[in-house]
Amino acid sequence: MMVSFRIFSMVQPNKRHDYPKYDRNNIKEKKLSALKKEMDNALAGLALLKEVPENINKISDREALILKLKKEQAHMETGRESYHTSLYDISKTVHPFDLKTNVAKNSEDLKLELSKTLVDLHLLSAEYGINDKNNRLSKYGRQIEDITWLIDYWWLLTDESLAQYEIDETCRTWLIAI
Repeated sequence: MMVSFRIFSMVQPNKRHDYPKYDRNNIKEKKLSALKKEMDNALAGLALLKEVPENINKISDREALILKLKKEQAHMETGRESYHTSLYDISKTVHPFDLKTNVAKNSEDLKLELSKTLVDLHLLSAEYGINDKNNRLSKYGRQIEDITWLIDYWWLLTDESLAQYEIDETCRTWLIAI
């Protein structure tokens, strides 16, 4: 079902930056690496402070800073993982069968699933501060109708492909269910 991924590419397939893929700026990768650098500096500073006994009061301040940085880092990494999971779920959703139950899908089921994923991505964007400067979520939302149409088209092609053979209904059902 390669056709669906081409339409799903979020706009023109030639423009690499429009694909729904990992984007360093959207996931704040730069901020995460800066945060890791700041944490490394804070840990190094804490080690130096512990060597000098007069710096007891400064140690607790440094430990509080390190704890705050660790929480912020965990929050950002959770956002990144959730974002990647949502994108992966979209690719699994755009399939003529439910991959868990092996039940055939129709366009209405797919539309509901993709709309739910869009809502989830909007919530992730708001919760984790993911910047959508190219308005990819809106583009994805506008393409849901076109993506769902592909399922109906796939079933039409399947029916037409099987119609040219003299297959009884039991065998035809078995072929489609596999």
